[in-house]
Amino acid sequence: MKYYFYFILKILINQTAKLSKLANTITILKMTTRESTLVLKHQRERVAMEYLHEEENLAQDGKLLVYPNQKNAAFEVLNHYENNKYLVLLVAQPGTGKTGTVLEVLKQQTTHIDDEKCIVTKDIHVISGMNDKDWLHQFQNKMLPSFSENIYHRSILKKHTNHIADIRNGMLITDECHIASGKSMTVSNVLRETSLTNFNVVKARKVRLFDISATPESVAWDIKAWGEHAAVVRLLPGPLYKGFEIMLAEERIREAKPFDTYENVREWFELFQNRYNGVGKKYFPVRVSNLEWIARIRIASSEFDWDEKRHDSESRIEEIDKMMAHAPAKHTIILIKEFWRASKRLVRLHVGGSYEQVPITRNVTTASQSTIGRFCDNFEYEGDELNPDLRPVHFGDKKSIEDYIEWFNKGCDFREVDYSSTRIKSFNGNVKAQASKVHISNIKNLDAIAVPNFDPNLHKRVPIVLQVMPEIINQLKIKKDRWINLKNLLSSELHEDGFEEFREIITRYRYFQFSAPRDITSRSYKIHITDVVNAYEENRKYAMMDMTEEYKKLSCWQVYMDEHNNRLCILWQVFPEHPAEELEN
Repeated sequence: MKYYFYFILKILINQTAKLSKLANTITILKMTTRESTLVLKHQRERVAMEYLHEEENLAQDGKLLVYPNQKNAAFEVLNHYENNKYLVLLVAQPGTGKTGTVLEVLKQQTTHIDDEKCIVTKDIHVISGMNDKDWLHQFQNKMLPSFSENIYHRSILKKHTNHIADIRNGMLITDECHIASGKSMTVSNVLRETSLTNFNVVKARKVRLFDISATPESVAWDIKAWGEHAAVVRLLPGPLYKGFEIMLAEERIREAKPFDTYENVREWFELFQNRYNGVGKKYFPVRVSNLEWIARIRIASSEFDWDEKRHDSESRIEEIDKMMAHAPAKHTIILIKEFWRASKRLVRLHVGGSYEQVPITRNVTTASQSTIGRFCDNFEYEGDELNPDLRPVHFGDKKSIEDYIEWFNKGCDFREVDYSSTRIKSFNGNVKAQASKVHISNIKNLDAIAVPNFDPNLHKRVPIVLQVMPEIINQLKIKKDRWINLKNLLSSELHEDGFEEFREIITRYRYFQFSAPRDITSRSYKIHITDVVNAYEENRKYAMMDMTEEYKKLSCWQVYMDEHNNRLCILWQVFPEHPAEELEN
């Protein structure tokens, strides 16, 4: 009986597909109200049947097409459009099910009982700044047949400018909206060419702009200036979600030691060799760029009798998902270079762990969208993972992952947390962001509102520059005697401007950092000496630099020693909540 039902359903879908071609011309042909109503009626039937068909298929595997948390987010998005919002941003942690939310939004919009609000499928377009065919195929496969045509990644986006310009009473979805999202980048240029950076045009054409990302960066900041015309929706994790917070709680996200010594590499291999002793073999995705590190990995692979594979743009493993669906004969390293970042879902059942090199400059977006994020998903534990001690352990930038979770849990407001990435940085409530495609300077005829931003100079101070004798510089360069020599300097009869202030600072706030840029032509000398001296002479506030996370929100100071001109350049900061704490030497 079940198979007979699917047979009949397939015939009905094929029949209504013929009428869909007519639906795709509603905005072009002059149709009577009766004809238009008939087309929308058949569209509603077709979409409803496709939705039911997919629901029934997934139910056989005990899965849902759209989960309750995704439906809740979808109805929140729809409610914003009902209340005259034109831009809605969906923020979804990696793997929470953004495509399920999109699917529900589209289903509701294309089956809406009101003909005036019902969107014709031809007026739904999905774009991305990603230049990734895997993303394209993955998104198409997750959509209903009615929604799978107008999906474009970056390299083909410009070819479809005319189609996007034809949208009337429709929806433009931008997936991974943080990628190529700059004001002068590809996505913005296409919006400009289609007049969708003109708010009056957006309203006149009734275009619903729907942006989606786990890490929207500048888009999430710029959208605040849209005021009542835009909104942000968070897709909250459901009960099946296994994401960053669970992995952190189980201590399965750990800070990656650099593979700059063979000892560190060997320690990493030994951990997994012991963890999976006596159980099935595992895959281990590894992302490093340093050739010496890769050489050490290969030596360790040989020592521990592991296999190694490459999966990157130069050496792609065909059907890698099928390969990873089965346990390997030996533990296997997969070197991935720049593969497996945003959007990619991995076959994770036989993965034992991963490694991602921690960058010198922290990047919360990159860390969250990279290797560890690929293992966040909705699922029930099975196989070896039923045992918590056999679940994968991921090594990467743990601090950035923690910052991301804090940002999401505090409403995705960059003023509430410190966040560092390429396009946006926030510290102590002050946000600095590069203008995105939705920045008010890129949107015509939008009555923007002023967005409060905290004073970036709140904890800055005008630097102090002291002229000293050469022997003082030499004494302070000796680290083990530095504190003694500094106290001797404080007890001297130096009468330079600022010395009394310096004496007070140092007696209240303990030593944080000394350094001595040597090359007068180097960038280090410029920003640590020249720029500091200029700020001092101009009586201008200047921020401390090169600070570790430990000291960023503490009252402290640092000294740069100018050996060429015998000067001490002192930067300092005072936080009201830490007015006189003592930092360890």
